[in-house]
Amino acid sequence: MLAQADVYLLADGTRCEGVSVDYGDQLTITTFDGKTIKVFKKDLRGSIPEPKRNEYFKQLKALKDDDASGRVTLANYCLKNNLNPQATALFEAALKIDPSCMEAGKALGYELTDGRWHAPVDAEIQIGVRPQAKFPEATHDQVVAFQKRLEKTPVDAIGDPNADVTDLITIARANPSALAQLMIPPQMRGAVSGVKPDVRTRAARLAGLTQDRRVMQALIDASIYDSDENTRFAAAKALPKLEEPVALRKLMDIATSGDAQRAPLAIRKLACAALRRYGSQEIIERMMKELSFELAGGNPIDPKNRMRGKSAGLGSDNPLGVQDNILPAYGVPDTDLYPVLTAMKEITGKTFDSSDKDFKTWVAWWKTDGQKFTFKD
Repeated sequence: MLAQADVYLLADGTRCEGVSVDYGDQLTITTFDGKTIKVFKKDLRGSIPEPKRNEYFKQLKALKDDDASGRVTLANYCLKNNLNPQATALFEAALKIDPSCMEAGKALGYELTDGRWHAPVDAEIQIGVRPQAKFPEATHDQVVAFQKRLEKTPVDAIGDPNADVTDLITIARANPSALAQLMIPPQMRGAVSGVKPDVRTRAARLAGLTQDRRVMQALIDASIYDSDENTRFAAAKALPKLEEPVALRKLMDIATSGDAQRAPLAIRKLACAALRRYGSQEIIERMMKELSFELAGGNPIDPKNRMRGKSAGLGSDNPLGVQDNILPAYGVPDTDLYPVLTAMKEITGKTFDSSDKDFKTWVAWWKTDGQKFTFKD
């Protein structure tokens, strides 16, 4: 049976990433973190193909246990295709086989001692997406001191930082908790009292200049939940500077959420604004994949736009293979029936009147105008 690596969208709105094996009316999904999930096909909203991951698993399976150079080659493939965690694991595996492997040691930022590569003590490895480092919580005095410095130091996100800002970047990298605490929106738990909006804005700009992934969550919260428009703008513009793909995924999860309680429409619109300010074409490419499951051939939970025809893959009349009689949703607001479509229109500013719910219309637009599309805010 053929295994495929995909992102699977379940009927309850959750997602899982892994490799599946088809057993007729059921899939067995082995997630990338080692869990095994059995799902009936009728309980799937669909799946997003991951050909690059498929190729990774194919090459990984062909490697011999003692093949260090093969793992380095596959790791470089992973780096080129944004499979950073897999690249890191492969470089580490290569060093276990051959502790003197120069390319793996350098890629991981290790130190060479007596012909063997070793991880430097307490050094943050800069390759790929790794768990955020656990850094010490800043004391109240440290946060207050950092706040006073920010109050006196304007931070411009454009151009080379001056000496005062460079000094702040150094302090923030050494103590990211102090910077993160100053960005907590006033209404959220843990917020520092008395931090003015212009100071939170400066903190967000500074976070982008540090390029420190450890402040990612604080920037995401600020880009959506801060009451100050300037701070939200600064935080969203700072996020891409961290080069942290998880940040983009989290923003999209909120923007396209179909859970009105977890992410009401007002919050989803703020997440859409953050994505516009993030300004990457990758956003639209990802949205188009999500949109195909919501629009192509109709929508399974819209009684006025039922699914049509049989499943024939991504972009077909019915990519999900959903039966007409499931999930009746009379009286549900259109924004909840079509959260991805709502987000797409909010982010792009594009509407096609009666053709909004036709996936082929969006495909045609993206093919003709995609290269010229620019984000506006």
